[in-house]
Amino acid sequence: MLPQHDPFIAEVLDNCGLQALDKNRLDEAEKFLSESVGIWEQCPKYPSNLVQAELFLAETYMRQEQRSLPESLLNKAAQTLGTIQEDAPHRAELRQFYDRLFEELTKSQ
Repeated sequence: MLPQHDPFIAEVLDNCGLQALDKNRLDEAEKFLSESVGIWEQCPKYPSNLVQAELFLAETYMRQEQRSLPESLLNKAAQTLGTIQEDAPHRAELRQFYDRLFEELTKSQ
């Protein structure tokens, strides 16, 4: 039995959310990714994973044409991203992903 906030569960939820996002099942993606973000928020050792889940969830909200939710998530992701060391694994890719989503969001407003 895994604890309720185990990072392994969050990883599985991330993968399920991405699969749903790829299939344009946005309600499912939102459900999985929201749960994942909630778990990652309880695991401070993994800020990159939290940022990644927040960015995927923001992308889901953008596809659903919601306005305030992706902006709020992007702000949270930017704050967490700022706490990650410049040379940390995947930080550059996360920053590029953030920049792309931020640009898309500002173009749509």
